[in-house]
Amino acid sequence: LLEAKIAELETVSGAYGVDMDQAYLSLGNTLLSLEEYEDANEAYEKAIQLIRIRDGLNSPLQLPVLEYIINNSLDLQEWESTDDNVHLYWRIARQNFATGSKSRLIALEQLSVWQEQAARENLLPGILDDVRDTSLLYENEIEKLEAQADFTSNAEHLATLKLGYASLQYVLAEKTRERPLSDYADGTPPTTTEEQCQVVRLING
Repeated sequence: LLEAKIAELETVSGAYGVDMDQAYLSLGNTLLSLEEYEDANEAYEKAIQLIRIRDGLNSPLQLPVLEYIINNSLDLQEWESTDDNVHLYWRIARQNFATGSKSRLIALEQLSVWQEQAARENLLPGILDDVRDTSLLYENEIEKLEAQADFTSNAEHLATLKLGYASLQYVLAEKTRERPLSDYADGTPPTTTEEQCQVVRLING
């Protein structure tokens, strides 16, 4: 029924009509309710393409659709897709929302929560480098917020950022502690230091 409705809308308003992204979003939600996750993601991706064509590559209108795609990718255990879309969500939010805004904070939290999971469960190669990069993002956000004249009015926001930063640092410490000692060896044989005592006769005897 929805597919027929989409075909009808395309006939009336064209493939890139104003309502087409919502039609594909509705189709994706229907497929999702039927647990047809991959087909749902295809519908969501189509909705995002239409939003980009109409409103630009960095349109924040993509964010609600991306949330569906991210959750689906998690359910399907498609880790690389999850990672790509979580990063995309953050990039779009960063472009559209100022430091201190709730939407920007939500995007950054989503990124860090995903990376903590991926690091703890070893879901992606090189994930610890991403965790370190996100820690730097947190540092930058904290510095920007503290530099604002009225940052005390954002005390709760600032506390959330600092907790997020601390959580990432804890994950890095955990993973460092889990590494075997052999990872720290440089491959050279161990060296020993020997002390020798020698009697030296002084000039005066």
